[in-house]
Amino acid sequence: MDQQEVFKAWGESLKGLIIERQKSRGIRASGRSAESLRLELSAKGFKLWGASYFFFQEYGRGPSSSGSGKGQGPSLRVRIRHWIDEKRIQPIDITKDSLAYIISRKIHEEGTLLFKGQAQKVGIEQSIQESIKQFKPQVKERALLDLRSDIIKRFRNAAIS
Repeated sequence: MDQQEVFKAWGESLKGLIIERQKSRGIRASGRSAESLRLELSAKGFKLWGASYFFFQEYGRGPSSSGSGKGQGPSLRVRIRHWIDEKRIQPIDITKDSLAYIISRKIHEEGTLLFKGQAQKVGIEQSIQESIKQFKPQVKERALLDLRSDIIKRFRNAAIS
């Protein structure tokens, strides 16, 4: 397996770990965050890109500061309403819009349960550490082979000159 194949396997494994943790911890509504994960390979390694809301799945959202709420994109209430639909929540004695308003107001006041340490996070950092342990021997071996090959090439080039 060459270095690129090792990086690809490592990146795909990390992606799979994150998605599995997301599923097993019930942090999945539509699946769009998992679908947003994409792997970008380079000669030096890989980057795993994903939707910005992975941040909130890992760290939560704190209470709003005064004067906030003028950000870009849909409001928190609109995003909560969308989440209610994706989770197929059927409120009793209240409309979905009213429920979205109440939830968003509570988050604005107190932050999310994850932010307050009362819910499980996705575990991105934990997934990264586990994947490093799993792939470190392969990456180290490939790096040493590449270094050895580079040194041999340099010696040959120096001997020819």
